[in-house]
Amino acid sequence: MEADCGSISADGYLPNAKEAVATVRRAHFKELQLCADAAPEGVAVHGEVRTSFRLDTDGIPRCVEAPGAAVHEEVVRCVLSVYRTFRFPAPKNGSVRITDGIELTRTEEDE
Repeated sequence: MEADCGSISADGYLPNAKEAVATVRRAHFKELQLCADAAPEGVAVHGEVRTSFRLDTDGIPRCVEAPGAAVHEEVVRCVLSVYRTFRFPAPKNGSVRITDGIELTRTEEDE
């Protein structure tokens, strides 16, 4: 966890937040899918990884986490690292808290 993640204020807003988040996620979908595809051999991957992060006024996600994800931990770590590379439009009037999720599937038959 980053040093300033203890208390996350969210006093701003992101115009068209749902659309903005979906657009950025779609742009990185191949990278996110690679996380599932790179799961350890023999591990079936199927489920949602819900991420939560603070989006600061520079459009960079911080304090990215996935509490309670039911997918293999290596896949979750990979997904979080991809989310940290996302760049969003700048929120207005301060930081915002964003929650997003992605459904990932990889079975042994896919290999």
